[in-house]
Amino acid sequence: MKQSLIILLLGITFFLFIKLPHISIRLSDTNIYFYTAYQILNSQLLYKDIFFTNFPLFPYISSLYFIITSGDLKLFYTTALFEVVAVTFLVYFIVHQKTKNHIISVLSSLLYMFSAATIVTSDHQTGVFTASIFILTSYIFLDKKNFLISGIFSGLALMTKAYFSPIILSFIIYLLFVKKNYKHSFIFLAGLTAITGAIAMPFLIHSPKEFITDVFYSATRGGGDKPYTLWFFIQSDFILFAVLLFNLVNFKKNKLFSIISLMSIVFLIFYQGLYYIYLNFIIPFLAISFHNLSEFLTYKRPLVKKALPIIIFFAIIINSYMYLKHFAGKEVINNIDSIADLVRKEKPEFLYGTPDITPALAYLGRVNLLENIIDTNPITFRNKIFDSIELTQKAVNSRTIVVTRGSDKLTIDNSPINEIFDKNAILKFCKLIYSAPINTNEKSDTINLLKCY
Repeated sequence: MKQSLIILLLGITFFLFIKLPHISIRLSDTNIYFYTAYQILNSQLLYKDIFFTNFPLFPYISSLYFIITSGDLKLFYTTALFEVVAVTFLVYFIVHQKTKNHIISVLSSLLYMFSAATIVTSDHQTGVFTASIFILTSYIFLDKKNFLISGIFSGLALMTKAYFSPIILSFIIYLLFVKKNYKHSFIFLAGLTAITGAIAMPFLIHSPKEFITDVFYSATRGGGDKPYTLWFFIQSDFILFAVLLFNLVNFKKNKLFSIISLMSIVFLIFYQGLYYIYLNFIIPFLAISFHNLSEFLTYKRPLVKKALPIIIFFAIIINSYMYLKHFAGKEVINNIDSIADLVRKEKPEFLYGTPDITPALAYLGRVNLLENIIDTNPITFRNKIFDSIELTQKAVNSRTIVVTRGSDKLTIDNSPINEIFDKNAILKFCKLIYSAPINTNEKSDTINLLKCY
């Protein structure tokens, strides 16, 4: 046991060693959550005063992180890493409870922590690891037959990130149709309903229309490159992908995890959009069920038993190298303090622009956002929630700095990120005051500030 814990701690140390030096303020939804937390702490009401397209729990957890980090945006990003460490320990605990095998528990934990989904997306704090903590806690109580507490933690996961619903649905299907225990199902659903109702009720009372509209939009907005995302998962997390497939054929021995894998596949195939960060809902459960595949492969095969840790070791090295080479420096805003200084020097009334950087600049530059809109996702403009012409007109009619991205000097091109602007009005009334390249998936991408007064 002592040796296995040392290996686990060494793995965590190595994870933090490669991650902490690259913690940076990035083009990220993290900036939206951070600024939303800031507004909540300044007495703004979610949905009523703040347009927000997800369930409400994580913004309030973000507010707690804002307080803990003393409003330091870069430190706010680091909270995701420590949530990953917490999930890693939970995976270890669950697998050890099942197998009493320290080595397989460590291997499962390391598979989770160094999965491509974890190592890449933990550069951002978006609530997925918070939800992972809740859903794994729910699973622990489900396994211990404490169905009320299990339901409560499933509700907390759901109200943090709605796309954890395939796991929760799997728990319900398992209780109803495999265990066929309607009493336990009712108790689980009671806990789930009670906590989700308690969290949602204040918003249903104070801003029912906005709450329902915003959350409905979140469920239908789509986005992301599904084929690329799935192929990246298959290539980068080939061990966990093998576990996913094995779970499907291992129904008799592991019914719950077989259902989880099936529901996850259905979700990944049929949900409108798919971003890589969404995969985090299934990764911990694939890591936990790895022990089933391991037992199948190593049964009376001592050579395979010795080879498996070596294969996992090389998978860890490959994913770590992949992260350091392709992701560690991606979307990093290296000179954000200089940009914020420029914003303060220009003294605008408002900032208006792309959602992945503008909230961060508004906070650091001590400037309000135009119309107090934090999340200017282009899809909201396509769905007519916001009007790009109307908002651009408000920008050019006030002391506003517009923040854009793109591949040319003014960056008001046809790329989706700039659908939030009226190109003609920007070109006519605004002038470029800052432009700098940034490393993204685009061949040529820049951050640009345009002064409209």
